[in-house]
Amino acid sequence: MCPSNGPSSKNCGGNLVVKIGFTKSKNQRFKCKDCSKKFTFKNKNKAEKLFNSYIIEKKTLNTLSKENNICEKTLRNRINTIKIAKPIKLNLKEIILLIDTTYWGLNFGVVVFKDAISNKFIWWHFIEQKLEDYKLGFKWCVEQGYIIKAVVSDGFKGLAKTLYPIAFQIFYMLRAVMAKLTRKPKSNAGMELLALSKELCKLSSNDFINKLSKRQERHKYFLNEKTIDENGKWRYTHTRLRSANYTLKRNIAFLFAYESV
Repeated sequence: MCPSNGPSSKNCGGNLVVKIGFTKSKNQRFKCKDCSKKFTFKNKNKAEKLFNSYIIEKKTLNTLSKENNICEKTLRNRINTIKIAKPIKLNLKEIILLIDTTYWGLNFGVVVFKDAISNKFIWWHFIEQKLEDYKLGFKWCVEQGYIIKAVVSDGFKGLAKTLYPIAFQIFYMLRAVMAKLTRKPKSNAGMELLALSKELCKLSSNDFINKLSKRQERHKYFLNEKTIDENGKWRYTHTRLRSANYTLKRNIAFLFAYESV
C-alpha cells in the first residue's frame, strides 16, 4: 500500500511516510510509520525504453546518457539487463535482410536484422560472438518459415561462407577503403583507387572489374616497391595502398550481388 501512494505528499493512506537514508546505489529509501514497511521507488528510465530509443530513433549511448541524465556506465548496465528482445513475426514469405552491428564500447553492442521489403526490424540481439550471433538470427528466420532472398551486411569474415548459397551483398566498402587510404591520399595510385571506389554504386560489375584491373596494371611497379625496415628485412613500401586494393579484389564477388537478385 505504501509504495503505491508514493512519498511525494509524505502521506500513505493517512499515515506518515518518512525518509530513512539511501541504498548503496544512492536511491532514496522510505518507511511508513504505520506499517513499518520500507521501500524505494524504481527509476523511471526503464531499460526497455532506453533500448527502444536506440533501435527506433537510432540514438547513441552518449545522446541517451545526456537526455536521461545518467552516466554511460549506468546506461550500459541497464540496457544490458535485456537478454533478447522479442522478435517480430511478419506476414511475409520472402525477406531481404539488412544486417548491421552497432557498438557502444569495446565488447558491448547489438546486432539488428531489418527486412528491406517491409522496412521493419524483425530480430535483434546483444552481441557475444558476432558470427555466432548472426547465426542465431538466421536460425530464427528459418524457424519462422521465411525465405531469405538476399542478405546485405558488412564484410565480416566468415559470413559469406555461412550464408552460401544465399546472395550476399557487402556495404560499407567505401568506408573500408577510406580507412586504409584516408580521405586525401598523397599518391596518384591512391587517389585513383579512392575515386574508383566512389563509383561502386554507379558502375556495373564488368565495368568496375575492368577499371580496377587497368588501374592495378598501370601502377604495378609502384604497388610492388619494397624498402628495408629497421630489422634489415624487405617490406612492401605502400602496405596500406596494397591492403585497400586487396580488400576490393577479395570482395568483388559480393559487391555486385544485387545484379543477380
